[in-house]
Amino acid sequence: MFTPVHGALICLFLVTPAFVVFRRYRTKPPPAEKPSAEKPRACKRYGSSPQPSIKTRRWIRLPNAWKIWQFFQAKQWRVVGSVDSLYVHPIKSCRAVRVEEAEVLSTGLKYDRCFTFAEFHDGDSLVGSNGWSFLTQRKYGQLANICVEIWVPDSNSTDYSLNQPNVLSEGVLRVQYPVLASGNTAFKTFDIPYNPTDDQIFEMGYTLENLTIWKDRPDALLIASTTGVNPPGWIKDIKAYIGGSKDLALFRVAAGHERQLLISPPLKSSGGE
Repeated sequence: MFTPVHGALICLFLVTPAFVVFRRYRTKPPPAEKPSAEKPRACKRYGSSPQPSIKTRRWIRLPNAWKIWQFFQAKQWRVVGSVDSLYVHPIKSCRAVRVEEAEVLSTGLKYDRCFTFAEFHDGDSLVGSNGWSFLTQRKYGQLANICVEIWVPDSNSTDYSLNQPNVLSEGVLRVQYPVLASGNTAFKTFDIPYNPTDDQIFEMGYTLENLTIWKDRPDALLIASTTGVNPPGWIKDIKAYIGGSKDLALFRVAAGHERQLLISPPLKSSGGE
């Protein structure tokens, strides 16, 4: 005897495989950051902490019949993926910044990997000669705990001016790093200009130094280092925090000295040069 229960079971058996089931999840949030100090003058924050802006969707494995139908639709345009989150890493190997949109430059996404920490190698086998070599989390995993905020000029700010230093440098990076104090973890913060002008480079004493990045050796802008008579306190703190035994420095890409990446370039037919 056919009953409504039987009908429901048949419908459930036939209809369920045709539905796509979405499983939403949230990634484990990064360690909590200490609230930032007073915001930089004439600036507003760009981006936010690195958490996904769109919850990821995962597809359940579909029946073979569904795959066969997809095969016959192969010549038609269809969605094959989606962007769940977009990140930039202003300082290589340090905490990411999540953004809703990003400007694409000839060197990649704006604000992405403009800065890097480096250590000095005195004629060892890593760089082959004396010089600075960039750092990654492969050697210093603690770099992942250094947080970066991007602050861009805000024309609606009451102290906005075209001659304001933060406006001239196209904003600032605010860097927050942990330090050990009396057995507890505390946080310290410092600001650096995102793209310093020639006058700011001269006033702040930045210099061009050779930097090894993989097999490339471009000149880069030396922002600060533990060498010298009176290095900034923050660079000494970060060296102690990551446990480095060599001199540490922070570099920025220098205009006109960008790396020339010639390995496996795209074809002209696909937009390459």
